Amino acid sequence: MKTFNVIPKDSDSVTEINTWLLELDEHKLIATQELNWGSGEFALHIPETPEKIEDIKNYVNRNSREKGIFREIPEEHIAKLDTNEYFFEMVATSGGAHEDWSVGLHEGESNDDIVNMIAQAEEGIESEGDEFLYENGWEEDCYDYKIEGGIKITPLVEL
Repeated sequence: MKTFNVIPKDSDSVTEINTWLLELDEHKLIATQELNWGSGEFALHIPETPEKIEDIKNYVNRNSREKGIFREIPEEHIAKLDTNEYFFEMVATSGGAHEDWSVGLHEGESNDDIVNMIAQAEEGIESEGDEFLYENGWEEDCYDYKIEGGIKITPLVEL
């Protein structure tokens, strides 16, 4: 497997997106956190063997699996890089700029109880952050990073 160091070309161009789900009988709620970072560093892994290619398919989104995007090195001038299209690892982020949260109905029909649950989650997140979600039965669903404005890619020499 080839490994590359990836950093954004521009500052304040890394967005981290975290989602949590709360499954109820006939409903599913989703909470989404977006964090903007001043900088970041990532490891990009490009599989080379058939075994690694099959393994990595489990870690990328459907579009990437179908088109084989995860097997290619992204262009440095890429306008927006979605890390869920590749096998990426976050090495470090720093310089947090701001944080936004949203809570909504992901599946099912809205009713007064659901509206109240969404309002409670919004209030809980505002006062306690993601601790509220962990303490109230929400499950982490996924996380992703987006890098806008181009990237710098450097091959890592494996020892």
